[in-house]
Amino acid sequence: MTAPYEALAQVYDRWNARADYQRWARFLDECFTGSGSTTRVLDVCCGTGRMIGPLQRLGYQVAGVDGSAAMLAEAKANVAPGTRLRHARLPGAPPEDPVADAAISCFDSVNYFVGDEDLLGLFRFVAASLRAGGLYVFDTNSPYKLREFYGNNNFGDDFGEFAYVWRNRLADQRIRFLITIFTAADSGYDRHEEVHEQRLYDVEEITAAANTAGFAVVGLKDNYSTTEAHEKTLRQTWILRREST
Repeated sequence: MTAPYEALAQVYDRWNARADYQRWARFLDECFTGSGSTTRVLDVCCGTGRMIGPLQRLGYQVAGVDGSAAMLAEAKANVAPGTRLRHARLPGAPPEDPVADAAISCFDSVNYFVGDEDLLGLFRFVAASLRAGGLYVFDTNSPYKLREFYGNNNFGDDFGEFAYVWRNRLADQRIRFLITIFTAADSGYDRHEEVHEQRLYDVEEITAAANTAGFAVVGLKDNYSTTEAHEKTLRQTWILRREST
């Protein structure tokens, strides 16, 4: 058994090649343009940096922070030379210095904060790393998606150079993903297993934690679009504004 994202980092970008990062970046750009002067952006849980590159090409100065050294190693190929990529476990890490004008957390990173105080800790880290009036935009897998789509289901696919089997177990407000990855090797395939866990967060719970950390919820959209989130939304896109202290 390997740590989450240790083996997955090697194939993550190929696995998620269909993710529409460019559209997400345009949505973020529109949010930032409407919120005042935004130059510095912090990508919280940046992973392999697939959101950093598109934002840099739009003219933003972007730094990243992530808890997986393996994912950050892959990120170097997706970002501009000299990009600050910080390895830090959240919540609990010291805030960024200097503070950013905006922050993001994409691809359901927030669902991985499963402890009872983890969500509030994450929001407090972001609030301390963000100027007053700055936006924090992130997405979550909705409870509807985690229950009805992932649920206690199994998935798998063969990409040629790697394959995976993904088995889910849902219990109360948490879902565990047992992911078995097979990567091509000289003598066939190497087998790796990782356990991932996400938490089902309802709107009220996220709103309460955001307010406690000093944020106001200014938008809740359907998958990086102008459509309001609804009961069948799969990817909820949250727009928070850091209030003055």
